[in-house]
Amino acid sequence: MSERIKSNDLAAVPEISLEGRHFRLMKEMNELS
Repeated sequence: MSERIKSNDLAAVPEISLEGRHFRLMKEMNELS
């Protein structure tokens, strides 16, 4: 659950770097699982 909260926090921030996009992708994958 902690990882999911992290993803949500990062998703709220504009995508400044590749890490932002990567975390956003992981968030979507987590929701699909």
